[in-house]
Order: sequence, then C-alpha cells, then structure tokens
Amino acid sequence: MNKVNKNEKDVRYILNHLRQPDKIECMALKGENWKEEVFNEIINTDFECLIGEDDNIPVCMGGVWSTDENNPDIGCIWFLSTDEVVKHKISLLKHIKRELKNYDNKYFMSYNYIHDSNLEARKWLEPLGFVFGNMKGIPKRENQTFFYRINQSMKGLN
Repeated sequence: MNKVNKNEKDVRYILNHLRQPDKIECMALKGENWKEEVFNEIINTDFECLIGEDDNIPVCMGGVWSTDENNPDIGCIWFLSTDEVVKHKISLLKHIKRELKNYDNKYFMSYNYIHDSNLEARKWLEPLGFVFGNMKGIPKRENQTFFYRINQSMKGLN
C-alpha cells in the first residue's frame, strides 16, 4: 500500500465507494448532503490528509487536524475507507502506527466519535491505544461513542 497526499480525484473516489459503516457514520454526522460536505471539509481544511492506495486505486484516507485554535495540541482524528481496505489490514496497521508516532509529536490528545454500528473500526482503534467512553465535559451524541487517545510521551501534561 502506498501513501499519497490528498487530491480531489482520490477523495471523490473513496467517498463514492465508501464502506457501508463509514457511509452510515457520514450520513449521521452531515445529513442528506453528506458526500459534498465531507468532500469540501477535507479539500478546504488545511491539514495533512493521507490516502492509501493499491495499484493507483485509493483504498482509504485519514488524518488529524486541530479543531480548536486555543488548544492546538488536541486533534480530531478520522479515517474513511472502501471495502478494499480488508485486503490490506496488516500493511495498513503498520502505516497507521507510523502515522500515530508522527501525530504524537504534535498532539497531546486525539479524539473523535464513532457510530455505534461501526464495530470493525472499533476493532482497529482499541489495539492502537484508543479508549472508548464518556469524558467529563464532552457532549454525548445519539448512536455514537466518544473515543480518544492520550499521548503518554508528553511529560507534564498527563
């Protein structure tokens, strides 16, 4: 699996071939026009979005961006994929672990919500150090569970 930077063609391809659990999650968050809203958010937000591809066909994309300028060391992490991602589990896990090390240089905490039906993604997140459940001060969302990962290497912040 190769890693490339975000581009309109690959982002559109992935959104048009999204795994059903990811599609359900996007629809729940963005509503009827989810595809265009997610596309615009990815393309128009200044952050590193990485795309995994196999034989020049995009399979997955993800990244982290700071959503709060007052807390730039807290990042919203996300990942979307096509059904083809299952063919690349081992390679993908290696890439994700490497990217998480890079993110650890920038973010004290990475977080997001996952739709309760997205059990496959949860299986990936737990071994990578993400914790699921409520956190004081974080709003609850219907049919979604909050997850986060604290960067243990940032001394003095834990």
